[in-house]
Amino acid sequence: MTIASALRQIQDRKLILPAIQREYVWKPSQIIRVFDSVMRGYPVGSFLSWKVMPETVSQFKFYGFMTEYSAFDNRHNPVIDIPTDREVVAILDGQQRLTSLNIGLRGTYAYKNHGGWANKSWSYPERRLHLNLASEAPENELGLKYHFQFLTKKDVDASADDDSKKWLPVSEIFDAPDTAKLIQLLAKHEVGNDPKASALVSKLWEAVHKTASLHFYEEDDQDIERVLDIFVRVNSGGTVLSYSDLLLSIATAQWEGDARAAVHGLVDVLNQTGNGFNFSRDTILKSGLMIADVGDIGFKVKNFTTANMSKLEADWDGMSKSLQIAVGLLSDFGLSDGSLTADSVLIPVAYYVHHRGLDHSYRQSPKSRE
Repeated sequence: MTIASALRQIQDRKLILPAIQREYVWKPSQIIRVFDSVMRGYPVGSFLSWKVMPETVSQFKFYGFMTEYSAFDNRHNPVIDIPTDREVVAILDGQQRLTSLNIGLRGTYAYKNHGGWANKSWSYPERRLHLNLASEAPENELGLKYHFQFLTKKDVDASADDDSKKWLPVSEIFDAPDTAKLIQLLAKHEVGNDPKASALVSKLWEAVHKTASLHFYEEDDQDIERVLDIFVRVNSGGTVLSYSDLLLSIATAQWEGDARAAVHGLVDVLNQTGNGFNFSRDTILKSGLMIADVGDIGFKVKNFTTANMSKLEADWDGMSKSLQIAVGLLSDFGLSDGSLTADSVLIPVAYYVHHRGLDHSYRQSPKSRE
């Protein structure tokens, strides 16, 4: 399958993500490496997909691919409703690469400016992937040949008089599906008579629209237990599944509600307390298992049972309240992300708050001052 074909399927929501998938975690430098590989004709790997039949679609939650990623306020995949009268294809392995291609060719990536305020939206300007048609990549340790870079409109405008930089928005390659559009694109950027620049544009266009570089292996079993087993096996070979990745994957498949939305929403609320914290999903989920009195909170598959997930979901509201009070206490004590040396401090504090049945009044009550 060509890259363009895959992205059109993402666009039409025929290619989606099962809720057991972790979220998008790649950095801009990783996206650039993928596009450099695409330009050089290197294989970008195979993909494992799951054909979900109409009768199975309604039993699971699904998410769309990230297109407009923002490290400030858009890090979570959008939940999508899938019609139950048609089959869909869900990606079990290869999400990070496909999302990177999707962002590079169709979307944007907003990351924090160096030295910018972490809690201010203007520190995260929208950036699009560009290819420099005037020169190859500067000398680098990654061995990159082609000069791809995420740029704001301001960045592009600032380099207008620099002869060593002529930036092509990579998204315009995707928007040129045939040779007639390619010729128009070359004319638009005034590189039709520049052999080197036009060769670069044509090379990227061929790689996106003509080369069948994506190879999919399809699983059609509709048993969630088998699908979970496949997911854990294939994903543990790449970026190792974290504690929260696996727990969220299984919880999302077993909870009545939306486990992913519940956990991410709580993490966001906790981290916005006071002067700000940076608690991870791992810490929050471990706190939840501790509060639920699961005897062992270690990273072991035996802890991810239906019974433990039921405990976690049944008391989620109470746990969330206790965690918010615990983080409020840490903030009252003058702590924040910069001064809290170990996130695990939260766990015993939240456990204490929960099992004493304390509420927010505990933080202000004179009788509890000591």
